[in-house]
Amino acid sequence: MEGLCGSSLTFFSDQRLCCADVLPPAEARARIEVAVLSFLRALTSPDPAISHLPLINRTLSNSRVNHGLLTDVSWIFLSHSFCTRSLTRANATKAFIRVWKVMEMCYPILLQEKRVTQRELYYKLLCTSSEYFTSQLQVIKAIQGQR
Repeated sequence: MEGLCGSSLTFFSDQRLCCADVLPPAEARARIEVAVLSFLRALTSPDPAISHLPLINRTLSNSRVNHGLLTDVSWIFLSHSFCTRSLTRANATKAFIRVWKVMEMCYPILLQEKRVTQRELYYKLLCTSSEYFTSQLQVIKAIQGQR
């Protein structure tokens, strides 16, 4: 299974339905940069607060693949997929940090325009951030926005 680092997704929202498309590495890096800048802006504002981190929740139950009738193009649709990761919930601190650690690890990989699987990403994170990642499931949840 291809990890988020290799095929970050862009989402076009239509109320409760999203069309997920594969982004080039430069656009994925730009989205990480925007998330970091937004977080820093919130922290350095006159009234600092830890903001919610918006995520896309990708699960088997909310994913559908549609194949084009007249073309060979396929689309991945996600329904009810928007969620947030927050520091304000009890016991959510590590999950919040895990998302940032995944982005931190993915950014240099995206700079090299390489791809990694979720499993490879887990082993890389285990080497650098073992206090936050004790199982591959935690990496998958951070990538896919699952709680």
